[in-house]
Amino acid sequence: MEKGVRKNPYKKDREGGSLTQVMDFVKQRSDYYFLYKDNDIKNTKGINVNVKNGTIKQLLDQALAGKNISYSIENKTITLRKNNVTSQKAEKKIVVMFGKVIDKAGVPIPGASVFVKGTQNGMSTDIDGKFEITSLPTSKPIVVSFIGMQTREIPLKNGEYNVVLVDRQTRRTSCRFSKL
Repeated sequence: MEKGVRKNPYKKDREGGSLTQVMDFVKQRSDYYFLYKDNDIKNTKGINVNVKNGTIKQLLDQALAGKNISYSIENKTITLRKNNVTSQKAEKKIVVMFGKVIDKAGVPIPGASVFVKGTQNGMSTDIDGKFEITSLPTSKPIVVSFIGMQTREIPLKNGEYNVVLVDRQTRRTSCRFSKL
């Protein structure tokens, strides 16, 4: 079974549905989310699915059969893209940046805000200060902030990082982060 493909069985029997309905079905029954361009999936109708006790992969294989759309599953992200020569040449990998937000003493900071600058793609760190950002490649940095701490901007890159936030009173101008 592919990495990230849920083992729980999916049951779906539908003719003439839309791709949006299939995506809603998957999102309601799993913790996966979709990454796509609206123009790539616009007007994708006539979806016929008949899956009993199947995986997400089997469901998507049937839903996209004969459509000019392909998909990939990485971690909890299902990326949909239109199949054509132009998009295949311009195909970009997904960037997954994860790690911990800590203070200068190495203590995790739960509830810190971590997001791609200028977007709504982000999250708050969990109780252990951990985060994971999944994005298409961009030149926009990741912004990390927490009340009473200096906001930091760091480049969006694949890999695991510790992001150290310092108190606002501390006059450091650099952001210390390290790839693990």
